[in-house]
Amino acid sequence: MPISPSIETCTVAFSYPGSSIPGLKVVAKRYRPTIDVLGAVDTGLTLILTHCVGSHKESWEPVIDVLFNLRVAKDSPAGEHVSVIREVWSFDWQQHGESATVNRNVLSANPPGVSILELEAALRHFVTAKSKDGHRIVGIGHSAGATAILRSTMCLPADVPMPYVAIIFVEDSLSSMEVWKKRGNDIRRNLDAMMSAIAKRRDTWANRQEAYDYFSSRAPWKTWDKR
Repeated sequence: MPISPSIETCTVAFSYPGSSIPGLKVVAKRYRPTIDVLGAVDTGLTLILTHCVGSHKESWEPVIDVLFNLRVAKDSPAGEHVSVIREVWSFDWQQHGESATVNRNVLSANPPGVSILELEAALRHFVTAKSKDGHRIVGIGHSAGATAILRSTMCLPADVPMPYVAIIFVEDSLSSMEVWKKRGNDIRRNLDAMMSAIAKRRDTWANRQEAYDYFSSRAPWKTWDKR
């Protein structure tokens, strides 16, 4: 979708320590204000965004567009025209979106794919490095993406402080142990059914217009932002 001209983007693919599959990479897209509206960028937050199962990093773009329009309060020492956001990084899970394309050969040689633990490891590596560089990080995760962000706070080295200043869960896929003991089998069956349905979804079209028409007429995509 078109991003506001006041936002510049770049996409990176990188390896990370702790991967269970040699050669596996993760792809992330960075969004930041263009230089003419950058202002006191060091005062802003760095957002880390993760998606649900079966989605991709660009699904956050309508939200990103809105967030970059936020400005600090008028009485802030930084001034009223400084973006609340320093930069945003949206991640593709290793077998989703661009990550799946980058990892095609590795994934083909290691069926049936990768668990959320791989995204956890990549996030932990990334946010630890960003935090050391002085970024004030807020993690925002949707569904399984929320699980990955929460788990990325686990197993931090003893000398590494918590990298996030805040974490926001959107429709998280978390469960208390009490609920899991009572309904764990039902939850697992529902998750297996969802994964099976996602795996059978159509993923090839003749052109972009055909793909757009397909999604525009089917739930849940027909309720999405038209961009």
